[in-house]
Amino acid sequence: MDNFEISDESRQFIDEKTAEYYHTQSSERLNSLVEAQINTTGRAYSLFAGIITVIGIATALIANIPYMDWLMIISLCIMILSGFLCIFLLCRFVISTYDMRMKGRDPKDLQIERYAKYYNTPDKRIYVNTLLDEVVAIEDNINRNMKVLNRRTHNLNRCIKIIAFAIPISGVLMLIGLIL
Repeated sequence: MDNFEISDESRQFIDEKTAEYYHTQSSERLNSLVEAQINTTGRAYSLFAGIITVIGIATALIANIPYMDWLMIISLCIMILSGFLCIFLLCRFVISTYDMRMKGRDPKDLQIERYAKYYNTPDKRIYVNTLLDEVVAIEDNINRNMKVLNRRTHNLNRCIKIIAFAIPISGVLMLIGLIL
């Protein structure tokens, strides 16, 4: 993805209200992406808890039922293995809040030296140029968060597909094992 920049020519024509509008809109977009990432993490924790419960129940069944045939054992093993695979995907790729960029920055990241140059410009458009630089920085954060969110949702969907595949197969094998 190309780096987003606002040209010096465009900066000359953007007034204070327009710069504030761009800043507000880009901030709102960043906030919505951060909220989506937080929601994805919450869903991952819920799925994680459900998987742990199913693994615990499946393990207890294997350990406590003495008359299980091989189909039931295969069925429970499929549930346990798919559960561990989902746990791996969730822990490795989804349940991680350290890879998203939040709104705002640490003072060391504010590029104060860069903003100081605006005090020497003839038109003294310090506030507008600072806002526009922040819009560029927010766009960078939005791009980073979109990549992270896409990775998270992709892996969360992989887990859901694994579960949607494993449950019917395990269920059918269990039913066949009970009938036979």
